Amino acid sequence: MLAEVTSLYADYYDISDTSASIVDSTENEDGSVTYWVDTSFKRTLKETSAYEMPYIQGLQAAAAELTDPAEIAAAENRIAIWTAELEGNYIGVAQDTNVTLSVTIPHGISTSVLSR
Repeated sequence: MLAEVTSLYADYYDISDTSASIVDSTENEDGSVTYWVDTSFKRTLKETSAYEMPYIQGLQAAAAELTDPAEIAAAENRIAIWTAELEGNYIGVAQDTNVTLSVTIPHGISTSVLSR
């Protein structure tokens, strides 16, 4: 189950330090059981430079179309600010991620599905 969550990030992040624990469960009227599962993992951007990121590339492409010197200067300033922000706080920095899941297992299905 945790692999399904982390796979949502796999295109853009390297995933590490994964964990999951059942924190509560409730048996429902229909015989199914709902589990609340706290998950946590670290995600680190795969890009090694802010210039590899689509956001910065988009800013650069938009700036390349400008002709007014004041607008060009403003765009370059914005790119520099965002590049510094990404380089200092996100590139190579593991971000803690916590997700609480609600998983309902129908009556008669083995709870071993939770360990996948």
